[in-house]
Amino acid sequence: MRCVVLYDDFDCGIRAKDFADFLATKFGQPPALALWRCDLLGFPEIAEAARENALVSDFVIVSLRGDRPLPFETCHWIDTWLNSAKGGITSLMVLFDPIRNDAQHMGCACTMLRIAASRAGADFFAGCPAGARRGTSANFDASGGETIEPRVRHSRHRELTRQELQAA
Repeated sequence: MRCVVLYDDFDCGIRAKDFADFLATKFGQPPALALWRCDLLGFPEIAEAARENALVSDFVIVSLRGDRPLPFETCHWIDTWLNSAKGGITSLMVLFDPIRNDAQHMGCACTMLRIAASRAGADFFAGCPAGARRGTSANFDASGGETIEPRVRHSRHRELTRQELQAA
């Protein structure tokens, strides 16, 4: 199972790696990870290498702090990758930090990523941390509980249920 991970900082990278390990266990395959820090995607050589990894991956996991806007470099990279990956079966996932988060920033990031994935025909999953601040418009659980919002289109990923993703 191949995963590309885009992450804001060390803690976000660890969270995404743990989630990738969960997915690998679920699919019974060892993970092949390529990790890329979001702020480095502004360098063309790095962005291109990450895009090439993503074109052959099963999952792209974006792990964000959630307390600030989605970085421009990350937005641009995702648009570039999805435009070149149309028709692929990669799933796009976003995870947010359970402590450092803001409903407005998470909602904006989630909406942008959901729209981009939908345009490209990619699956989309959003992981909201337990205890997230209330008031977001991104279909997060207003009770503050953990939610995962799947948009599964490809049969390869249908066995990932909401409950299984929430348990990760």
